[in-house]
Amino acid sequence: MRRAVAIWVALAFALLVGCDTAGSTPPQDAPSLSSENAPATAPGGKVDICGKIRSEVSSHMTTLGTAIGKYVGYRAADSDSDQTEDARDAVSADIEAMATAISRVGGEATDDSIKDATSRTASALDKIGDDRDFVTDIKSLSDVPNAIKKLSDAAQPITNACSS
Repeated sequence: MRRAVAIWVALAFALLVGCDTAGSTPPQDAPSLSSENAPATAPGGKVDICGKIRSEVSSHMTTLGTAIGKYVGYRAADSDSDQTEDARDAVSADIEAMATAISRVGGEATDDSIKDATSRTASALDKIGDDRDFVTDIKSLSDVPNAIKKLSDAAQPITNACSS
């Protein structure tokens, strides 16, 4: 079950943070970068920051997926034990850790629109992490897609900023 949840979460966040081709190799006949768009690829530029955010989100997906999987497993077993509470707290902590990482990376941005998007995304994720109902509403695997949608909606500002 944990593996299934981890896969759901990872796939959703791959879509969430924009699967653009910013990090891919340009075609041979692609024009060279002008000085006008060079800052985007420079440290703190759009391509740099969006790549770092994708990396941070990816690194948090395994722990978040595992935490959600454990929580769903305990819920499915009708366990109201300390383990269930610990698993719920772990989900919240993982979401807040991701928000912190996004905020930290966003602080490195030289592009104001990226900086604003990372701030709004981190704030929205923090609210979800603080909302105990977010986790307790995940009662079974069928509730995971709705939870992922809420996380995706929270990250929409950075998704939009990195896709434009």
